[in-house]
Amino acid sequence: MPKFQVTIADEAGHKLYDETIEAPGPMEACAKAVADAKTADVAESEEQMDSGIMPPFTMDS
Repeated sequence: MPKFQVTIADEAGHKLYDETIEAPGPMEACAKAVADAKTADVAESEEQMDSGIMPPFTMDS
């Protein structure tokens, strides 16, 4: 299976990290990267809540 280099960025477009993913095509590699990133975000948020540290947030006025 081919390997694809995928760059993970935040919503503002700031590069977070690069990842090499094995997938049948580039669209599948991107979809897997998105799923992996969402899983990591959920795990990090749960870890912060368990430790008593809440993730940062902003309030709109």
